[in-house]
Amino acid sequence: MRNMGIGNFRQIIFVFCLFINALELVAQSNPSIDALGDGSQKIISDTAHHQTASLLKMKTKWEFSTNVTLALSRFTGNVSRNLNDDPYLIMVRKIDVDQGAAWRLGVNGFRTNSQSNFPDRVSSENWASLVIGREWRSELQQGAFIYGGIDSRGIFRQSHSEATQFNDLGQRIFSITDAKEYGGSVGGICGFGWRFQDRIAIYTEALLNAQYTRTDRTFSVNGSITTLENKNNLKIVPMVPIALFLTIKF
Repeated sequence: MRNMGIGNFRQIIFVFCLFINALELVAQSNPSIDALGDGSQKIISDTAHHQTASLLKMKTKWEFSTNVTLALSRFTGNVSRNLNDDPYLIMVRKIDVDQGAAWRLGVNGFRTNSQSNFPDRVSSENWASLVIGREWRSELQQGAFIYGGIDSRGIFRQSHSEATQFNDLGQRIFSITDAKEYGGSVGGICGFGWRFQDRIAIYTEALLNAQYTRTDRTFSVNGSITTLENKNNLKIVPMVPIALFLTIKF
């Protein structure tokens, strides 16, 4: 019995020593854990600071946009879309420092010349549209964004045709047809878009404008001028989102 008591006492001492050693190991490991935690926090803080600095560097000052509706229409087999209906074909935006608003400048236009021999006819047509406005933006989730603003637009269109014919008596008949339309509009815009990445996006927009135009058309035969139309037009022009634009930030 005495030997069994001594054996149990030795086992208790042995377990107690193991317990003390374990406590010492835990105490020694705490500074390492604290140091590891401090290091992890520092890494996270440095990463967040780097990301913030990167975002500040990624803030852009300009955007260039172009109408890609016709390209998509040809891709799908529908080439009936007329880009001359759109207020602008290309646009440049100057973005504010906080990225929340931008000035916009857009242009659209064309010039055509044609000539035929029977009858002898020469025709030309010029058309131009200039848009200047201001927009305010709001970012949504998953790269989506919306914006609203105000646009002013200048419009100019001119067509001119000259034809030479001969009557039954062999007399020369020279005729001129001339038409001009010019004016402007002002109104509101509302658009929606989605960003593929920070610098590339697509968008479409709707507008509602009050538009004024002046139309003058004349026809002359051998110098004798006849006025066909002198008209002032004032109307409200709504436009639903029918054009798609691709924009690149730089």
